[in-house]
Amino acid sequence: MSPLAWDQSFNVGHREIDRQHKELLAFLNEAESLLLTSESYSITARLNLLERLLIFVEQHFKLEKAVMQKDKSSDTAVYDHWRSQKSFDAKIYTLYRDLLAKRLVLDSDILNMIRDEFHNHVNKGKNLPPQEVFRQIPRRACQISGFPL
Repeated sequence: MSPLAWDQSFNVGHREIDRQHKELLAFLNEAESLLLTSESYSITARLNLLERLLIFVEQHFKLEKAVMQKDKSSDTAVYDHWRSQKSFDAKIYTLYRDLLAKRLVLDSDILNMIRDEFHNHVNKGKNLPPQEVFRQIPRRACQISGFPL
């Protein structure tokens, strides 16, 4: 499968969030390369991949939550965002536990999980597309939070 390329439509208008979304896309492409071109099946490599993803997702959602709170987004929007993160965390943990238990985990399951999350989070959004949420954040809120624009 060919690597996904960044598309300008993915931009949400916040420099750091867009940078992290590009990093998530690069991570997906790296995962795809590792999982599809590797000649040997390594549980350790797959566990490491999921651990890195979990750390990244935690930091990324923390930034987005901080920006939403600085903007005084509704409690419902912040809660929905938190639920989205927890749902993705649960998917990662499920695959991680299955690998540890030596249950069959298809590489396509891992890749589809990351790819679906990327498109749902960055491109489409289930509740509010990130473009709509973050384009509405006043420049002042981002400056107060210390996040680059």
